[in-house]
Amino acid sequence: MGFAQNLVQCESALQVNKKNRKRKSGEAFGEDFDYIYGIVTTGAEWYFILFASNRSISSTSKNSLNIRFSESALKEGSEDEKDLYKNVKRVMEVIVGLLKDKLECVGEEPDRKRVRVEGFRSKK
Repeated sequence: MGFAQNLVQCESALQVNKKNRKRKSGEAFGEDFDYIYGIVTTGAEWYFILFASNRSISSTSKNSLNIRFSESALKEGSEDEKDLYKNVKRVMEVIVGLLKDKLECVGEEPDRKRVRVEGFRSKK
């Protein structure tokens, strides 16, 4: 799929972010706890990746989030349409959760950020 490309993009984005910070990343957060999220999708299958600056890679789940597309899914009030909406909602909830996490940890002390990242890794 696009995992390798996404991981390269994540690593590049982390390096650019480090260069553009006012303070060096080591002073602000410690080298091991900078991270970025990646999303790989085929449109029907969604994978969410946590990529850390120490090159550790975690996935939000072992299974992809699936959204099935079919003509019958567009029939108003059908079970397929309800299933489609439910799965789209799940994907959006994950994306919103990832964005909220990044916003919540902006001002965190390094110890709290370390606990947050380790919590993600332990859920694997």
